[in-house]
Amino acid sequence: MKLYYYAQGDEQYGPFSPEELRNEPIQPGTLIWYQGLKNWTPASQLEELNELLASAKTQANVVSAEGPLDAPAPSKMPKNYLIESILATIFCCLPLGIVGIINAAKVESAWNAGDINGAIHAAQQAKKWTTYSLISGIVVGVLYLIYFVVMFGFAVGGGF
Repeated sequence: MKLYYYAQGDEQYGPFSPEELRNEPIQPGTLIWYQGLKNWTPASQLEELNELLASAKTQANVVSAEGPLDAPAPSKMPKNYLIESILATIFCCLPLGIVGIINAAKVESAWNAGDINGAIHAAQQAKKWTTYSLISGIVVGVLYLIYFVVMFGFAVGGGF
């Protein structure tokens, strides 16, 4: 019996029997591997998974109380916030901006690997860390300005 493995982003899952694989979030772009297969291959290119992919597509139309169980995948790659992350790193807060850059760099590679959820998550993380970096830079700038005004006031006014 074939045992399947699948990958999402940098994570690999498995082994799964064909029956168990039906319960996993396999999409057409999900990379699949099993013993005897030379390379990781998108699920849509493996004939034996056509039925599984067809049933996953049917399940996407099932609606729960919260909405669709498996919402359709976006057709456009999410914004990666790379430029914003780089600018925030240069002008604001180095450590937090670097985390933003790392996550921004993951967006395109996850998208190209068919890991849509991973790309969306990386984009959200990039936005979050870039925002934290900008806020930290503003707070530090305001504190520095207050310090400068207070110290300049003491120097001019003859304090200390």
